[in-house]
Amino acid sequence: MIEKITNVNTPGFKKSEVVFESLLAEQLTPTGKKLAMTRTQDKHFPMPSNEQGVVNPKINMISNTTMRTDGNNVDIDSEMAGLAKNNIYYNAAVRQISDYFTSMKSVIAGQK
Repeated sequence: MIEKITNVNTPGFKKSEVVFESLLAEQLTPTGKKLAMTRTQDKHFPMPSNEQGVVNPKINMISNTTMRTDGNNVDIDSEMAGLAKNNIYYNAAVRQISDYFTSMKSVIAGQK
């Protein structure tokens, strides 16, 4: 698999980050409001309106740093470390889901 970090060679580019993990954690707490569901088709089940919450993502523009003389502030080492972290999380989630479905198949087939 080939990963590509975009805008690493774009002069004057300033990176931005979307705040997601803290917003998701806030929504998943027992005291937090519930995540909103969106109906994209009329055949989808309606969700009760009293359980819907709204998540507004925040985009933080990082403009106070410069990594190169052309004004670009994309740190390739930091970006690759973040990519590796996300890859590890993804692989762990896929493995967990795969193991769950394997055990469900065994239960359905009547095997131990």
